[in-house]
Amino acid sequence: MNTTKSINTRAKRIVSKATALGFRKGNQPMVIDQAREIIAAEEGYRNWHALQASLDNDTEQGEGCGSLIRSDKGYEMPSGQTEAWIKIGNLSVYVCRTDVGVSASIYPVGKEDGDYLGETYAHFTDGHVVGDDPGWALFESSGELQIQRCDEARIFATDYDAWAHVIHEALANADSAEAKALARIKHESPGEWERICAHDATQGNQLGRFLTGCAGHPVSHDEVAEWVGLHYQVNFDASGDRKQEWIDRFVSAHADDPRFGYYLVAENWGHIFRGKREDIVRWVFRLGSDDEGVVFAQIKDGNRGWATLDRAAMADLEESIYDNNVPDTYRTAWSTEVTPMTALPDWAGA
Repeated sequence: MNTTKSINTRAKRIVSKATALGFRKGNQPMVIDQAREIIAAEEGYRNWHALQASLDNDTEQGEGCGSLIRSDKGYEMPSGQTEAWIKIGNLSVYVCRTDVGVSASIYPVGKEDGDYLGETYAHFTDGHVVGDDPGWALFESSGELQIQRCDEARIFATDYDAWAHVIHEALANADSAEAKALARIKHESPGEWERICAHDATQGNQLGRFLTGCAGHPVSHDEVAEWVGLHYQVNFDASGDRKQEWIDRFVSAHADDPRFGYYLVAENWGHIFRGKREDIVRWVFRLGSDDEGVVFAQIKDGNRGWATLDRAAMADLEESIYDNNVPDTYRTAWSTEVTPMTALPDWAGA
């Protein structure tokens, strides 16, 4: 159920993401009123005022914002519930669960439809392992991804200590959660990467050995150096400006290795199956390997969620993707609909 509070929370998240991605109008960043207009259009209304008039603000904390369940570990959000409001003193905390993580926005009591005092976001799978909390996680803060310590775990005294741990583990194992998180920061969050590099420079400049392919895959320094020496009789460490070229050659030569998967992902794609009306599908298309093509796809099944397509339906969808030249034009023409990713999205996992 839409409420003024939930609409404002969605709008603020859109503004934050648009700012992080650099979307601007007249060289000015998006403002919340523009984001509300986007939501209104998405909901099928002429404008924000029409949507606002349809909201029943008396039910803002009713259905859809149900109660939490108390357990021996605290409070849990019931399965199927996606949002809840929690009043703590003179603060109201809005907690929203998505497919991939949880956001929390804090407002003054009585001003929940205004600007939030603070907001944070964390992914379910970024760093948190049940029963083995590493003490750090990727958080979305101020419109960018950041590596932060987890306060409740009390493993690291500061974010600097968390950074040092992540760097150490990333260098020790290029396939670790730490390496993948650090690679995401390097390629998606330049401000946070600059801060981490500046701190690392005072600690011995270990990041000089942290290597990633051009698509963002972390790779092992020793593995690349050995491969380059074996196949090309080249000293990788003395290759100077050609280092990135050798790294990318290494990744390309191992395109079928699951570690270096590169995918195009569309989560809201309209497709007309043979003899049917247009349906909404979401799909994953693997690039650059022997099995290039659609590797997973689902169709939106009314209010019952998503249903996985069979091989024949995926082949029909794949033909349409090739017909639209998506593998060749995703960096330009399809940039607003198709997202490159170095790992499968959570909904396409095994």
